Amino acid sequence: NDKAAKVDRRFLAQEGDRTFYTLYCAHNIHFKMYAAMFMGHYGHAMAAVREMEELLPEELLKAPTPGGFPFINLGDAMLALRFHVWVRFGRWEDILSHPLPEDSAFFCVTCCTGHYARSLAYALRTQPDLSKAEEERVAFEAAFGQIPDEWQGIAGLGRRLHNNTCKDILCVSRKLLEGELAYRQGRHEQAFALLREAGHLESSPPAGKMVYDEPG
Repeated sequence: NDKAAKVDRRFLAQEGDRTFYTLYCAHNIHFKMYAAMFMGHYGHAMAAVREMEELLPEELLKAPTPGGFPFINLGDAMLALRFHVWVRFGRWEDILSHPLPEDSAFFCVTCCTGHYARSLAYALRTQPDLSKAEEERVAFEAAFGQIPDEWQGIAGLGRRLHNNTCKDILCVSRKLLEGELAYRQGRHEQAFALLREAGHLESSPPAGKMVYDEPG
């Protein structure tokens, strides 16, 4: 995927980025990022994050794809991956020091994921602050409510990541977060039940919500 991403950059330099292939380029970077996360390579994962952010500038995200809908509908979830990398490696202070996007409606998935990560960070850092973790959990729910379900009447095209809607993906995050907070609050049996629910939601239909996708 690293080799493919290098070839992708040459293609985009020649042909421009207002093409569906730009989203496939993001797909290659996404693979690199998750491979690095699975292997425990923080530096490589963050290099992929920066590469993704360079690929998807705000100017592009506001532009229409060849299909007519804006790039943000598919790109928002890609930008949110920075927070998933930081959670994977327990980089709690990096999460808390990183500003969320000012335009929370446009970057609704990134903001929602950011609040998820911030809540975990407050709960799991060396000196936990469970009251702030709960504030961020509430902010997560408010941000979740801003994520559109559709685009111009087309169901499921509001915000997506490949085969799944971002809301379905964040339903898994919600239960994982609730489980972690419950555990930290000493509600252990409830915590385990919530985490099992997150696992069920992450499985494929009909039991769960996640339609098989790569890379994770």
